[in-house]
Amino acid sequence: MARDHAVVIGGSFAGLAAARALSDTFEKVTIIDRDDLEAPGNGPRRGVPQSAHVHGIRMLGRAVMEELMPGFVNETLEQGARLFDVLSLGANYTPFGWWARGTTQAGGYGIRRVLLESVARRRILALGNVDFVCGQAAELLRVGDRIGGVSVLTDGGTRSLDADLTVDASGKGSSAPGWLEKAGFTPPDEDIINGYVGYASQLVKVPEDAWPGDMQFVSQLPWPGQTKGAILYPQDNGLHILTLFGHSRDYPPGDEEGYKAFMQGCKVPLFYDLWSKSEPASGIATSRSTANRMRHYTRLSDPPAGFIALGDAVASFNPIFGQGITCSLLGGRLLRDLLTEFDDLAALPKRFNDDLARMLVAPWHTATDFDLSFPETVGPRRTLSTEEQEFANYRLTLAQMATVDVSVAEAIQVAEQMFDPALLLVPELQDKARQFAQRGTPLPVSDPLRPPAFAA
Repeated sequence: MARDHAVVIGGSFAGLAAARALSDTFEKVTIIDRDDLEAPGNGPRRGVPQSAHVHGIRMLGRAVMEELMPGFVNETLEQGARLFDVLSLGANYTPFGWWARGTTQAGGYGIRRVLLESVARRRILALGNVDFVCGQAAELLRVGDRIGGVSVLTDGGTRSLDADLTVDASGKGSSAPGWLEKAGFTPPDEDIINGYVGYASQLVKVPEDAWPGDMQFVSQLPWPGQTKGAILYPQDNGLHILTLFGHSRDYPPGDEEGYKAFMQGCKVPLFYDLWSKSEPASGIATSRSTANRMRHYTRLSDPPAGFIALGDAVASFNPIFGQGITCSLLGGRLLRDLLTEFDDLAALPKRFNDDLARMLVAPWHTATDFDLSFPETVGPRRTLSTEEQEFANYRLTLAQMATVDVSVAEAIQVAEQMFDPALLLVPELQDKARQFAQRGTPLPVSDPLRPPAFAA
């Protein structure tokens, strides 16, 4: 199959990563998006519901981003983004109390979505063989026994874009399953796990002297029995973002009085204390687009040639763990690698779908296991194997240990950021957990009013 033209539906991170991958081996790549990606703008895009809320990219995602776009992180740092040690700079309150603080290798990345996207778009659209069409994809075009492109609704009418490969990166609202069925192909089945989570966020400027001690961010996620949570997290250019999380239909309001009352219901009073001393830098944005959805393209025994999907179009997560951009970048890197391995594009979809599905197991379980711990969550509940239950119990022990041992907190953070639970199975850590459990070590009394001091 020729590699003259590839079309990417969607211009967010998954689409940009796909376009970057395709640009190495295709003569021409066209990105389609309803928003004008070439227009200047400083606000959240209409097509990205999570854009106005807390953002960063995990350590794994930053490493993949540097592979696809070398120098990306440094460019964002030059424009005001921040890299920092999350267990040194911040304090995290959990059901077991505050995590220990200290110097670690668990890296945070503070940056707004609008800056992330503007740097990425500029880089991708500057590639000589990447074009952009502002419009809405309407359906997939069937050519023989394969997908041969897409029709697009634009201001000038409907046009057809023929393609040797069409990539669906249109996000969680993807219409591709219906388009595939209409074209005579089997659509993927899907799982939805919905914790009914809501977000409300505001950018603020926090005075330096407002922080207690030596910290500059604070977090407290919801847990069963405590459906309210929040994070006050660094962004770029001296800004912080206060995102409120409400689980199990305990949705945070978008009006100032409701926003204030909700944060006062969090376990940690520091959110309200800091917010009340801060200068607003934006209005309050809300979102309830948080269900976990997995479209099982890997279960298609004979997926159509000429078509693949990645990013949120395959798997979207409750964004509370910040996994979406990293998963999109992993899909882009996988596509790049397989395009160099496969001479015949007809064989690409099956291998791509299978490899991507394996990459998504860890982030899917991170998000869905969290949501399924709440009884109000709706969706299929898996039965854990004996090995999985033992690991869950072990992970619970580690979460308790993290309140007294910063090296354990670091291990948990790094394993989650790298999508690699096996990092928690090193013998030294297992031995420490075994001794902790055997001693029946009591946890210290943890006062939500008093974040821990930094341990040198």
